[in-house]
Amino acid sequence: MGDPQVDNEVELGYARKSIYAELRQRKDLDLIIVMGDLVNEKPELIAPSEASLDSIGVPWLRLNGNHDGPNPVKDTCFERGGVRFILMDNVRRGGRKGYEGGFSESQKAWLQACTKGHEKTVLCTHIPLSWCKGGDSLSMALNGRKDILLVSAHTHRVERRETENGIELGVGATCGSWWRGRKDSRGVPDAMMGCGSPRGYFIADFAPTKAQWYTLAYKCVDRPKNEQISIHADSSNLVINVYGGAAFGKVQAKIDGKWVDAVHSNRIAPEAQKVIEYNSSLTRAERKALGSDYLPVLNSKSLHIWVVPAVDTKKLKNRQIRIKYDDGAMKFKTKGAISC
Repeated sequence: MGDPQVDNEVELGYARKSIYAELRQRKDLDLIIVMGDLVNEKPELIAPSEASLDSIGVPWLRLNGNHDGPNPVKDTCFERGGVRFILMDNVRRGGRKGYEGGFSESQKAWLQACTKGHEKTVLCTHIPLSWCKGGDSLSMALNGRKDILLVSAHTHRVERRETENGIELGVGATCGSWWRGRKDSRGVPDAMMGCGSPRGYFIADFAPTKAQWYTLAYKCVDRPKNEQISIHADSSNLVINVYGGAAFGKVQAKIDGKWVDAVHSNRIAPEAQKVIEYNSSLTRAERKALGSDYLPVLNSKSLHIWVVPAVDTKKLKNRQIRIKYDDGAMKFKTKGAISC
């Protein structure tokens, strides 16, 4: 899970009512890894946040994030169930923003020692490796391995891509867009992420003796297990957002009794576009009046959008459309109606 990033007692309450409460109800977890930014520049909230994690009743570990303060968590390496897990602090102070992603030379030497051998390996960092400085030397530190699952957070977006060292999984943020947006009956903000995915986390199951040695599922916080997509329509296209999807995944939609391939499209998620247009219609005073109900969504493209072109979308209104998704690590069938 990425970035609970609570900024005050109110936001800690949001986390307790939503992500921490949901994890406490699950009975299928062996280990929880929090991918950094437990808090937002509020070190005094680390202890109560860790107490909430303790209350889940499952072993947990956390990484250092760029907002977690001056006491970084130590790097660690361990094996569990035939899988090697490496957790590293890759937040370096300095740079244009006051921090940047990267590793010291001693960290690179340690990482090189940890990744020797053929064990299935999960490397966890707060900042994505693709954002880090010194990529060439880091590649050497990974011993030329091309089969590592690289897990990160930081971007507040769900992003999965292929890299020279393996698949990079950006898990998104459990605070979403910084605990902002319209609130539910409990007072918890919707806080949709800029990629159009609801706040959520990934469940990973490992089977190191199999060719596909891990499987993934994206779970939206406080939503049903099978809520993994949204379907939208423009004048002649179906637009499908697979919340935990990878750009290399395959999406099919069943239309008029036939399975039709969808085409990956690097575009703004429809639900994010709707918020952007609404925000643009507001005056500065209106935005200020909304307070924490104002959802700050950036005008940026999502990596998990697919389009089925040349479809009579009017005919499909109010109908349940079957969707299949498969990228090797994640595979499911579901259905949904076109969102307004």
